[in-house]
Amino acid sequence: MKSLLFAATLLSLILITTSAAPQNPVNGLQMSIAPVQTQPADPQAIHFTITFTNTGDAVLTFAPGTTLDCGRRPSLTSLVVLNLTDPKGKLHRDMMYAGDGPPYIGACAGRIDPFVVVLHAHESISLPLDISKYFDLKNSKQYEMARFSAGAYLVEAAFTSSDQPIRQAKSWWAGTVKSNVIQIQFNSDFAAALDDVPDRKPPTAASIQSR
Repeated sequence: MKSLLFAATLLSLILITTSAAPQNPVNGLQMSIAPVQTQPADPQAIHFTITFTNTGDAVLTFAPGTTLDCGRRPSLTSLVVLNLTDPKGKLHRDMMYAGDGPPYIGACAGRIDPFVVVLHAHESISLPLDISKYFDLKNSKQYEMARFSAGAYLVEAAFTSSDQPIRQAKSWWAGTVKSNVIQIQFNSDFAAALDDVPDRKPPTAASIQSR
């Protein structure tokens, strides 16, 4: 009974109200974000679906996440960031996947395996994105974090891939693609580990191997 009550409380933190049309593709790749109507059994998971679509005729190869992430829970969309616009119109850019927490893993020197996607002409792939892995929805106030008040926020997903491929592939996609914008009502205060990361660079093969 306690777990059911906890699940109901946590899921009441957000309410998806509107969703705009997807943005134009970048170098043949288009990305969209949508809510998942049926939430998973994990009461702390609040899932969205990120859909990548190859709108062109050439094969596209890219890595939007990981299958092994150096002690942190991996996510197939962990390299997707969120841009959050607060009720006052202030933009908070490049809010990154933080994994389980708090507490969060600050650094790691272990192995990271990228999740590599290959999309042929006009193919799509839909992958889960758990918003609770980007925000501390319980607002635990255990650490110094960016604090946000309850209210209606605009959320946009973004994905950047370097022109230095993680794996050798002639079809490696490079660029920054953004999703449609959705409006979310956060019914309680929340926090985020990172806010408006300056000069964020896309991952490369060297950076992944060195972590």
